[in-house]
Amino acid sequence: MKRLVHIVKDQLAKNRLPSVHPHHSMLYPLSHKMRKAIAARHANLCLEKVSTQISSHKYLEVITEVLGVLIISTLRALVLKGLHMFFEVHGIEHQTSEP
Repeated sequence: MKRLVHIVKDQLAKNRLPSVHPHHSMLYPLSHKMRKAIAARHANLCLEKVSTQISSHKYLEVITEVLGVLIISTLRALVLKGLHMFFEVHGIEHQTSEP
C-alpha cells in the first residue's frame, strides 16, 4: 500500500492524471487532500473531453453546412448545364416550327 500511495503522490506532484479513480480512492490509505486532488484531476479531464467534443461538433456543423452548400450549388450547375446541353443536341425547332 505504501508503494501505491507513493506512486499516486508522485503522479499528483508531476501534474499527471492519477492512476486511481476518485471512487476507488476510498479503498486506499490516502489523505483527504490527495482524494480531493484525484477527484479534481479527473473532473478536469472530463471537462476537457466535453469541451473538445462540443468544439469539434460545432466545427463539424460548419463543415457540413459548407459542404452542403457546395454540393447543392454543384448539382444545380450540373443540372443547368445538362439542360443546356440537352436543348443544344435536341433543339427546340420541332416545338416552334410552323405547319
